[in-house]
Amino acid sequence: MELGVIPDALAQDDESRAEGKSWCLTCDAQTQHRRESIEFLGNPVKASYFCLQCGERTHPLAADRKMARALRGEGRRLRVAAGLSFGLMLLLPLLLIAGICWLAWRIL
Repeated sequence: MELGVIPDALAQDDESRAEGKSWCLTCDAQTQHRRESIEFLGNPVKASYFCLQCGERTHPLAADRKMARALRGEGRRLRVAAGLSFGLMLLLPLLLIAGICWLAWRIL
């Protein structure tokens, strides 16, 4: 019996990992993308698409440069708005308690 190096796993080529094509702003061309998703009980909660050539985040509906820029800006605005609304949800109870205490202090 001959001892040698045993490969852990066969490397997948980029073509087998591709799930579709979309416009990549970094590559400035329509390239293949792969999907990475976070799942909970088998259901996808969040899915992100990444270009196979450069690794930049893409959007699966982007077919040209103009649409890719619009979808990227829309996604950025959505993430900022979600963060601000979450911050306000955390601050609202504290502001209400502070307002009630201030009002009670003024009345008494």
